[in-house]
Amino acid sequence: MTTYSLYNGKVQLEFDPEVHQYKIGDRIIPNMTNITKVCANNGSALLGWGMKLASEKFLQIVKPNVKYDEIALIDMAKQIKSCAISSRDRSGDIGTMLHEHVEKFLTDGGEAEIHNPEVLNAYTQFKNWYATESFEVVNLEKKVYYKDDKYEFCGTTDCLAKDKDGYVVMDWKTSKSADYWNYRLQVVGYSIALSLELGIKINKAKILCFPKAGKYKIVTVDISETIREAFFACVKLYQTIEGEKKHA
Repeated sequence: MTTYSLYNGKVQLEFDPEVHQYKIGDRIIPNMTNITKVCANNGSALLGWGMKLASEKFLQIVKPNVKYDEIALIDMAKQIKSCAISSRDRSGDIGTMLHEHVEKFLTDGGEAEIHNPEVLNAYTQFKNWYATESFEVVNLEKKVYYKDDKYEFCGTTDCLAKDKDGYVVMDWKTSKSADYWNYRLQVVGYSIALSLELGIKINKAKILCFPKAGKYKIVTVDISETIREAFFACVKLYQTIEGEKKHA
């Protein structure tokens, strides 16, 4: 558990990376990822992805004209059942490694050798994008927190930068697509929290997808009043769902 001092020491936000949990005192604070999942529009894509992995695993481990006993069948069923979770965890590891390499490069220009081809492709795509950009890094991997009389949330921003047009929040992804609504709402939430703490105006955010294979993709989000309202509506929906769970 690490404690982060925000708002000039007025807020002490604790973060436990093992369970990805944020706390202030004894209270668990809702984080941006969990909040925006309730408005995710990638559910059908994830279902199709899971079915594809399961069918591929079946064809990989089940051989024609081979007899299997009861234990072998149970073992194969477990492998098929867990393949999507294993792949998700592996993708998470790749994403974490990319974040570490990007943070190091943007901090001091340092670059470590990369052996995994998927991590290497993601990082290469980051470098290809970076070569086309001109911006100043304000902070990296910053913990953020927001609270008013209705809403409370927190999270970790990948990057706050400043370009010729002003401040911009940047969020790195390794998924095939960057254009999901929960991704958009995440960067809006980061922008709202950073604006409150730092006293700055953020009009733009970028979702930057550096995939494990293929070329990078960019989605630019204008932080309009309309999308701010959409984000707070998402927070309200999350609060309502969590409240109903407690009373179920």
